[in-house]
Amino acid sequence: ADLQALQTLIDGLEGKPAEAARLQAILARRWSNYYEVTSDYPRAAAAAQLAVEKAQLAGDVASQADGYQLWGRAIWRNADLPQALQRLQQGLELASQAGLQQTQATCLRTIGAIYFHQGDYSQVSEIYQQALSLYRAIGDRRGEGSALNNLGDIARQQGDYEFARQCFEESIRFSREMGERWSENVALGNMALVSLRLGDIEASLADAKRTLQLAQEIGYRSTEGTGHELVGNALMALGRYEEAQQHYQQALSLRREIGVLLQTNETLAALARLALTQGDLPSAIAYVEEIWRYLQTNNLDGLDEPFLVYLICCQVLRAAEDERFRPLLERAYQLLQNQALRISDPEMRKSFLHNVVAHSELAKLWEASQP
Repeated sequence: ADLQALQTLIDGLEGKPAEAARLQAILARRWSNYYEVTSDYPRAAAAAQLAVEKAQLAGDVASQADGYQLWGRAIWRNADLPQALQRLQQGLELASQAGLQQTQATCLRTIGAIYFHQGDYSQVSEIYQQALSLYRAIGDRRGEGSALNNLGDIARQQGDYEFARQCFEESIRFSREMGERWSENVALGNMALVSLRLGDIEASLADAKRTLQLAQEIGYRSTEGTGHELVGNALMALGRYEEAQQHYQQALSLRREIGVLLQTNETLAALARLALTQGDLPSAIAYVEEIWRYLQTNNLDGLDEPFLVYLICCQVLRAAEDERFRPLLERAYQLLQNQALRISDPEMRKSFLHNVVAHSELAKLWEASQP
């Protein structure tokens, strides 16, 4: 209704091109937000691009900067990291010049998320701290909660699960205070994963179910797929394999339907691990075959736990005495070491390699395979 009212207002501005362009930019930004929430990232990017073009015509720097950050975020969600960084840097530069702290912080957070998925945790931590300081300076508790969620992600990737849980708890509290269900949804999903890694399976299952419920209520289909997978993970840890299988299959269907091919590999790996656990090696191999085909032309940059996917694939191929086991293990191990080298802080690097179970298990598997 608000979007239609805004469009009606624009239609009545004949002879006022600058004002019409300003309102068109606002309308396009709102559509971009809507498309992102509904996981239609190509349309989100197109709407954000239109917002930038209209804001330029109107001479509205604030709207232009925000349009760039929305554009960059939508492109990032569609896994085009270099292009996303370019748009976000454009937004950050404009926001910095105009003293727009809110947009600066939001651009920084998304830039941090991209560097995070590229494994540069030392730099990412500094970027998130800058964003957190900006949010606190302007009293933006919503942004503060989001930045804390990001810092929790950094801690989780290094295996510092207790600190990660503290960050996520605070982020969830801020989100609920502000009525930000989308942010709460994301933080709850992260909390479910951390609780699982800490061995608190019942807490993980409760948070995963709440993640799934919220995603369904707000129509955020990408996180709905994540919710199903998180519920499946907790159920598998509890030995409830049939229920876990059902949730994994729902996650797989959703992710294929909305076209997030990268994240589909996480679900395929989860299904392969479940099949291997149940002694169904043919099914496990079938799931891994699909991941293998993807890896021939792509990598797993952008996943929350890419090395867990590699580890599961290697375990299945080894069990099948498949000749692809050694080359895939070598590739995964070298990627792990290369990512560790990008972490400049020695303690953070050590934690990354030894405190994250998938990372340490992958290294052990590689060492055991050496002649």
